[in-house]
Amino acid sequence: MGLIRKIAIIMMLTGASSHTRREPPGKAEWARAKAEKAREKAAQAQAVRAEADAKVAGEQAATLARALNEDKAHRRADLREIAEKRPRPCRSGHPTPDSGMDAQMPISACTRPEAAASASAAWSRSIWSA
Repeated sequence: MGLIRKIAIIMMLTGASSHTRREPPGKAEWARAKAEKAREKAAQAQAVRAEADAKVAGEQAATLARALNEDKAHRRADLREIAEKRPRPCRSGHPTPDSGMDAQMPISACTRPEAAASASAAWSRSIWSA
């Protein structure tokens, strides 16, 4: 009998068991439910990220459109300013035969805006007095 006790004590100390290990009932369902929740959470996070990316893309497009419009407005203003500062080109000389009474005003009226009014009056007097 001593030998059987020694074997029993050794088996208890080493953890040897005649029973097979099984998972408790319901653990597999719990693991499946947990995995499903994780998948749902990941899908929701992906949808939120896609929505945020779309929103950012829309904001970037609107910002670019505003910048282009502002750039166009600045370019137009710059061109207007340059056109106002630059003298207007005038043809000098006498009217051509096909121009009739559309003779050109003197060059001084084209290059100096302040002289335009007096030159215009003098020019029209010269045309009508001829």
